[in-house]
Amino acid sequence: MHVGNTGWCSAYGKCNIFCCNCENGCRTDVEKKKMFKEFVKTAKEEFDLIDKNKDGFISFEAALEYANSHLTEIDRGNITDLSQDRSWFTFMDSNGDEKVSPHEFDSSL
Repeated sequence: MHVGNTGWCSAYGKCNIFCCNCENGCRTDVEKKKMFKEFVKTAKEEFDLIDKNKDGFISFEAALEYANSHLTEIDRGNITDLSQDRSWFTFMDSNGDEKVSPHEFDSSL
């Protein structure tokens, strides 16, 4: 995956690695089922699963743990080591504060 590509998340615009905050909406429930081992219905539910310490933000470590346990190798695309290539996290962290807010994760939140 090239962070922000239009191929595997949404055919209509850029998305983050968790297929949220797509420029023209998140993927459908059917599409999410194909990608995630554990099906999550909404961006809020997914955010809450990643935010394990419940501080209202997603740290790099929490995002990495979730991505490694929920994304298949195919879904990671060209990012072979998510811990070394932080571009996928930086793409979500639009204000550069080293954490992802609900709105940065998905603009609907």
